[in-house]
Amino acid sequence: MTRRFAIQSILSALLVLAVLGTAACMYVKWQAYETRRNAEILLAELRKMKVGETMLDEVRQLAAGSQSRFLAKGSAPFCQDEFCTYTFGYSVGILGKLAFWRIDPWRLYLTPAQGVFSASLLVQRDRLVRIGMVLGSGVIPRDVSAGVEDEVPEISPVHELYVYTLQPSLYSAHSSSILVHVKPNATSAQREAAYSFDLKCIDKLGGCHSPTELLLRVALP
Repeated sequence: MTRRFAIQSILSALLVLAVLGTAACMYVKWQAYETRRNAEILLAELRKMKVGETMLDEVRQLAAGSQSRFLAKGSAPFCQDEFCTYTFGYSVGILGKLAFWRIDPWRLYLTPAQGVFSASLLVQRDRLVRIGMVLGSGVIPRDVSAGVEDEVPEISPVHELYVYTLQPSLYSAHSSSILVHVKPNATSAQREAAYSFDLKCIDKLGGCHSPTELLLRVALP
């Protein structure tokens, strides 16, 4: 009887742990889903803007709207001379804590991987001159990222209307990134490609493991 009771106790404890573990994974997944939904709202608003034409008032309206809680606290907007930068950041805090403690349930596809989407809007006097965006997924050493710089020609480091590069990481053989520069006069297809972030990588179980999963339609001539 004692042995049977011990087995039942062990099985009950295992069942409780399984239920708690499942609930915890579901909670992380829900948090990641909500983060992704809010990031999608911001990305949709950024698609409507056009550097060189969008005015400061429109940027201020965006910063004061539903996504205002994702502005960098205490530093957005950051203004210096004639430039002001508005920075938005989207991440799942609990995944960052798990990564800090070297707990990686995403490796077993139990939770999403640590995903981050950030966007910065640079305003020069009254005009939007750059939209910078970065989407990252993974936990070191398998970090992948995709970055886009949508900017007016006078502040761009490249001359072409559309430039796409795939770059291996300098720090890890498992990491790589995409970098895209696009100008206001690029074709509509190129602009669509530059904004083709797959934000589902934020709440995808196991995360995304290739930069081409983060930015879907970038390899244009």
